[in-house]
Amino acid sequence: MDVAAARTCALTPKMVSEYFKPYMMNKLMELCGVTTEASLPDLWSTLAAQNGKCECAMIDNLIQEAANDVGYPHLAPVITPGLAKKVLGLHLAGTSMDNLSEGVSPFMMIIQDYTSPTSGRDYLEATRVAQDYDNLVGGSFMADLSDIKTINSSTKVQVPMSYPTARAMLQAYAIFLGAILGTEHDRVKSHQAFINNYTAKETFHLGRLSSMDGVCGPARLLHYIQLLMRAWFYEKELWWM
Repeated sequence: MDVAAARTCALTPKMVSEYFKPYMMNKLMELCGVTTEASLPDLWSTLAAQNGKCECAMIDNLIQEAANDVGYPHLAPVITPGLAKKVLGLHLAGTSMDNLSEGVSPFMMIIQDYTSPTSGRDYLEATRVAQDYDNLVGGSFMADLSDIKTINSSTKVQVPMSYPTARAMLQAYAIFLGAILGTEHDRVKSHQAFINNYTAKETFHLGRLSSMDGVCGPARLLHYIQLLMRAWFYEKELWWM
C-alpha cells in the first residue's frame, strides 16, 4: 500500500468491529447485552468513525448530548482523560473495590456542584485537566509521556457532602451508563428506578440518616451503588480474562 492509499485508509471512518480487536468487540457486546453491532449504543459507532482522534473530547460531547436528551444538561459529568481511557479500554470494574478511583464508579462523576468549596474546585480542576489533555494530544503539538502521566495522575474523584449532591451524582452516573451501555439496558433501567425510589424518600434520608451518619451518609449511599456496579462489571469481565 502506498502512502496516499494508507492516508486514505486512515481517514476512512471505521466500524466498531474495525475499531476494536475481536475479543474487545465481544466483550463490548456482552456488556451492552446486544447480539449485533448495529444494536450498540450510538456512542461507540461515533467514536469508531473518529479513527482515534480527540476521543476524550468526543466522549465528553456525547455524554453532554445524552444529558441534554434526558433533560439534565447540568448533570453531564466531566470526562477526564483517566475516565476516557477506562471507557475505551473497557476497564469498568477496576481491581479494588476500596479504591474510589478504580473502574467507573459514581464517585468519578465530577459535576458542576458548588455546594461546597471542595466540590467546586474539583469540577474546575477536572475541566482544566480534560482541556489540557485535548490541547496536548489533539492540538498542534505532540505530548511526551511525562506530560500524559502528569495529566492522568491529577484526575480526582468527587465525594458528596450532602444527599442532594449524592442524588445529582447518581443521576449523572445514570446518564453516563446510559451512554455507554444503552438507555434500555437492564442495569441502566434498574439504576434509574433506584434513583426514582430514593428521590421519593429523600426527605427521610435528610431527616433520619443525617443525624445518624452525619457527613458520611451521602458517600455511603454512593459506595453502595459503586459496589453493586463493580460486582456486575467484574462478573462480565471474568468472561474475557
